[in-house]
Amino acid sequence: MEKNERKLQVLKILSDGGITSSELAGTYDIHPVTASRLLGNYHHQGLLHRELQKEAGGAPRGEYYYTISGHGERKIEWLEGVFQPTFEEVGAAKVLSGAMGLGGQDDRAMAAWLQKKLNR
Repeated sequence: MEKNERKLQVLKILSDGGITSSELAGTYDIHPVTASRLLGNYHHQGLLHRELQKEAGGAPRGEYYYTISGHGERKIEWLEGVFQPTFEEVGAAKVLSGAMGLGGQDDRAMAAWLQKKLNR
C-alpha cells in the first residue's frame, strides 16, 4: 500500500470519529507500536489533534485519543483530488519553475503566460 493511500484511509476513519492507536492497530492488523507512530506522525504534521485518555478516577491511561483537525480534513480533499490549491497557495514561483522545468512546447507557453501575469 502506498504511503498516501494509507494516510487517506486513516484520515477518512478519523473523519467519522476519534480513534486510539490500539483501535487503529486492530483495524489494519498492524503492530500497536506501528499504529502509534503512524498517528503520532500525522499529529506532528498537524493533521490530527490528540488528547491523553484518562481512567475513571482521572489518572492518565497512557494512550492518546486522536481526532482529525481542519488541516486533516483539507488533506483528505487534496488526497482525493478534490482540493485544488489556488495560484497564491501554491506560490507563483513554484508554479512557474515547475512549468518551465518540464520542457514541452505547451509547458514553455504556460511559463510565458505565467511570466506575463507575474510582471503585471
